[in-house]
This record gives sequence, structure tokens and C-alpha cells, in this order.
Amino acid sequence: MALAKFGNGIIEMAGSQGGVYYHRDKSGSHVAAMPRKINRQPVVSQRNRRKAFRQCINYINKNTTAQLGDQWEVYAQQHPITNKVSCRYVMSWRQAFIQINIARLYNNLDIEPVPPI
Repeated sequence: MALAKFGNGIIEMAGSQGGVYYHRDKSGSHVAAMPRKINRQPVVSQRNRRKAFRQCINYINKNTTAQLGDQWEVYAQQHPITNKVSCRYVMSWRQAFIQINIARLYNNLDIEPVPPI
């Protein structure tokens, strides 16, 4: 917290102390209580993505063999991803599996255990 004193009074306070925020803008000085955290329900798209992700993880945990993992590993190495800053990187076989199958689940298709050709 910053506190500027002038003579016997306080001319400006900024920062927080004990859950109270002090700030100043063009309208003057303000004091506000710490905002409360609200646990909101996720939007429908988040719920759908979580559901699809959970289905993919459950499928991997129950049905994956070493041979299937090797097939997805080859697919992931042959299809690197480019991020927003143009850096290319190779996903793991689990990431590739989840990426492909989440898209399939969004389109109401079943999980595909083998990678696309």
C-alpha cells in the first residue's frame, strides 16, 4: 500500500490493506471491499468439452495398448502443430488422440481408436 501524507492529513492512498482496496481516478478517491469470488456454472460449450475430454481419457485408460500408442505416436510426429506465434511442436500420442477424438465427439461420432491416415 502507498500512503502519501501531507502535514496532518492524507492526500492519497493506493493499494490494499485488510481486504479493502484504495484507489484514485479522475472522479476522486475510492475505497472498495475485496470482491467476492463467485463459482459460476460453466457455459454449455465448456461442459461439452469437459465431457468429451473425460470420455477420451476414460477410453485411453481402459482400451489402450502399446501398439495403439505407437501408432498414435507416429501420427503425432508426422503432424506437428503450429501455435499462435508460429512455433512448431510435436504433440505426444495422448494429445493427438484427444485432439482428434474431441472433434469427433463434437460431431456426434464415436471415438476412433486408430489415427486417421
